[in-house]
Amino acid sequence: MNVPFKSCLFLSIFSLFISTPCDALRCGNNLVDLGDTMRTVKTNCGKPTHIRKIVHENKRGKSEKIEWWYDFGPRDFIYSLTFKQGKVVRIHTQGYGHLR
Repeated sequence: MNVPFKSCLFLSIFSLFISTPCDALRCGNNLVDLGDTMRTVKTNCGKPTHIRKIVHENKRGKSEKIEWWYDFGPRDFIYSLTFKQGKVVRIHTQGYGHLR
């Protein structure tokens, strides 16, 4: 492997583990913001690429979060939206998307 290829490979793999907070997600002419409902997000952005349910249990009880991921392709970022009680509580980017 040559040096430029190794550097590019390293940066690509490293970017998979970087999560950057952002204020909003633009889907076409629509904007998804913190506090929006799942229904609003689905109406504005369509069906998510991936859905993951996360359940944490501790002494105080059970906590449930749902993550929706949107992969808009290699020229845009993958967006991760976290919902609690049906509302967006976090929007993060997960690096560039993949080929469709």
